[in-house]
Formats: sequence, structure tokens, C-alpha cells
Amino acid sequence: MKNLIYTLAIILFFPVISHAQTYFPLPEENAYWTVLEFDFNAWEYNDIVYTVNGDTTIDNLNYKKIYRLDDFPTIYDTISTLHCFMRQNVEEKKIWFIRHYLGETVEKLGYDLSVQVGDTVNLPAFQYNEFGDSTFQLQFIDSVDLEIIGELSGYRKRYFFHTLSMNGFTIDFIEGIFELRSSFPNLEPIYGFDAFHQSSSICLQVNL
Repeated sequence: MKNLIYTLAIILFFPVISHAQTYFPLPEENAYWTVLEFDFNAWEYNDIVYTVNGDTTIDNLNYKKIYRLDDFPTIYDTISTLHCFMRQNVEEKKIWFIRHYLGETVEKLGYDLSVQVGDTVNLPAFQYNEFGDSTFQLQFIDSVDLEIIGELSGYRKRYFFHTLSMNGFTIDFIEGIFELRSSFPNLEPIYGFDAFHQSSSICLQVNL
């Protein structure tokens, strides 16, 4: 079995290249995202593993099931919980989520990578309106050469969005890999805080 490891540090510090054409969706099989998230109850950071495991149909639409596992400090916890449902449209370059962990049943748009630089888009899946606004503007598109990883060649686009409100939130998405903080929405239901903004994607592992 071959493992592909995409590390945040490599992508952040490797020079960007100005061309990338093919659209890559997030992997939907044998993929594991490790994310460092802040836990308000314990007042510390935890390693969280998100994975795709199975699919389902909701309102005649096909979704992938995203599970969440607290990997640290509860390293002996092997029970994953259903976190959200994800639906991707490769042609439209859009990704929707149903936030199951909040008891929601209606999908919300999380990523829209079809927009052009300077365009604005509403992305309510991450509950940005809790902080003033869910409207973002695409600031720029770069591309990253992945050959430095050693097991993957070619380029991936990097999309950088900035909120139009004064809170300064951003989305920094590497196409087909992860958002640099967390690929999956995670609103803290008690404090009303979106852990997406104080998270860090450590790696994506895809087992082939």
C-alpha cells in the first residue's frame, strides 16, 4: 500500500508557479486529514483526524460521510463520530456540507472555486455570519508545484479568499488537498466560535 503525505509546511514554503489547469476535487476514498484544533473545554489543542467513510443519499443527492476522531490527547479513543456530509460537483467546482454534528439537515456551500479573482461569494457552511459576514472575495489564485513531495507530480491551485467584513477571516484552499486550517466546517456550538479559524491542517494521507 502506497502512502501519499501532503504536509502543510512544504506547501506553504515552496515557491508558487503560475499555471495549473485541471481541477482536482478533495479525495473521497481512503483519505485522512489530520487537523490541530483548539478545545475550549480543555483549553488545549487536540489532534483531530477526519476521514471519508461511505456515502448516503439525502433529498436525491449523493453525499460522502465525513467522520471525526479525537486522536490526541485521547489517543486510546478509537470511536469516530459522524461529523458532516460532503457533496462535490467537479464541473461546477463547488463543495457543499450538511453539518450533522449540529443537527442540520440542509446543505450549505463551503467552497466555490469557480469564481474569478475579484468576485465575491457567500460561503455559509462555516458560519462566518456569526462574526459579521459570510461573504468573501477571491483575492488571488496561485499554483503549487508538488514534485517536492516526491510521490506526486504536477501542480495544484491555491485559492485565497478574504472576508469583506472587518473581522479579517480568510480561506486559503489548496485544490484537492486541504484548507490550510481545516477542510471541514466545525462550529463550536456552546461558545459560538468556529474552530476553523484557530485550526491548522497538519497533513492529508491518501492510501492507494
